[in-house]
Amino acid sequence: MGYHWTFRARHPGRADHIPFHAGSGLRKRNRLCSELLRPAVALVTVCAVFVPIFQRLKVYTAYEYLGQRFDQKTRLLGAFSILIQRGLAAGITIYAPAIISSSHYSAGD
Repeated sequence: MGYHWTFRARHPGRADHIPFHAGSGLRKRNRLCSELLRPAVALVTVCAVFVPIFQRLKVYTAYEYLGQRFDQKTRLLGAFSILIQRGLAAGITIYAPAIISSSHYSAGD
């Protein structure tokens, strides 16, 4: 949605512009519903589904569930894969804007 509004602000009155998503004409209240309420509803739904299951099984984390359901190797594999994934995501989150800003603000190259 941000691309659409940015494009329209930079090129007002262009007739050949076709928005790439169907939600370009949404009113503010519909955007509020889609941007703010959907994640809240998803969070409540996930909590309503998984919390009772975890309470019944007497586990506190998903990793404990993996340890009970499968074995300790699976639990460690899950924990290790999440650590690697989050580490790579943090690195990319820091590195990608650094590359862009260094190329944008280069000193006369």
